[in-house]
Amino acid sequence: MFIDLDHFKDVNDVLGHSVGDLLLQEAATRLLAALREGDLLARVGGDEFVAMLPGIESAQNASVIATKILDTLKTPFFINEEEILVSASIGICCYPQDGQDVESLLRNADTAMYEAKSAGRGTWRCYSRAMTVAARRHMELLYALRQAIDHGELSVVYQPKYDARTEKLSGFEALLRWEHPKFGAVNTHEFITVAEQGGVIDDLDYWVLKQVCEQISDWRRNGLSPPTIAVNVSAATLHDRDFVTTVSQTLQEQKIAKDWIQLELTETALLPSFDRPDSALNQIRALGLGISIDDFGTGYSSLSYLRKLPVTELKIDASFVRDIATDRDAATIAETIFAMARSLELNVVAEGVETAEQLAFLRNLGPLQIQGFYFSKPLSARDTQILLADIARNAVNN
Repeated sequence: MFIDLDHFKDVNDVLGHSVGDLLLQEAATRLLAALREGDLLARVGGDEFVAMLPGIESAQNASVIATKILDTLKTPFFINEEEILVSASIGICCYPQDGQDVESLLRNADTAMYEAKSAGRGTWRCYSRAMTVAARRHMELLYALRQAIDHGELSVVYQPKYDARTEKLSGFEALLRWEHPKFGAVNTHEFITVAEQGGVIDDLDYWVLKQVCEQISDWRRNGLSPPTIAVNVSAATLHDRDFVTTVSQTLQEQKIAKDWIQLELTETALLPSFDRPDSALNQIRALGLGISIDDFGTGYSSLSYLRKLPVTELKIDASFVRDIATDRDAATIAETIFAMARSLELNVVAEGVETAEQLAFLRNLGPLQIQGFYFSKPLSARDTQILLADIARNAVNN
């Protein structure tokens, strides 16, 4: 059984290695308590453990212990007055069906563990031969991704946001695309997952930020005035020690005003230390940049949690928007999120709007922005420039 603590690097980066070391010790104590007498637990890497379970002959039986491990990690850790939430991703394989020697068993358990991470972390997966094929593709993509920037294979597209009531352009979200000569157009979720697990996501995030800033400067030199553009930031990048400095320098180099760029993060990217005065979020807000929470409603989603965050915008997740016109529960969730945001004077964006019925429902909620295929798919930089030029020309004619 291969056990990896999720987002442990973030704990080290934000709270320091001394706290990380204490967390490892306490986590190891809990892992041992979840195992049976006679089981063996060994730490094999920074935040990685291997458990050997003698007498367990099926993955199903091993999964019972894996579930027990996950349950014991759900209780917060308290270290140096810091409350820390940690989950784990667990890979399971069995002797002899999944490997005849230690090397193959460790390799296959590790493969299953990465499958658990791909499934969203905080879960377990049992090894199957199909995972070896997936692992091979994962490694091929990671190798290619490390060269993609230098080879000019990446591009940024821009999905427009519109005011729900006036239907006027109100902003863009910058989205990364990868066209590989062998793999073709690689699914965004797939290569972002590979980048996160391979430790190269910060390179991609910084590249996108730089590209967007350069594009804004180019458009403005040509007399165009694009509205605020949201740039996605991963959890790993947010907690990179150089994150705030890199963002600040990039904006200064391209002479980007603070209201031209907004940073967008998912709920799950935020650590329990988000309310520390020196957190990256607070430093970014101090620079004057807006902060948007993407996929809102899929994570913590409490008013007490939300009011502590230095954010300026909420995005209602597309999974709630999809059925709002026909499902009362989905509609209630959307209404609640909107009311929550407005009570805190936050802007609201509804994602994944594809039908007139969805738009009509959202309009009745109040002032908000709309993003989705109903208005526009993501546009290339060239098509975005054409859109901005058309808007500018119409404004002059009117």
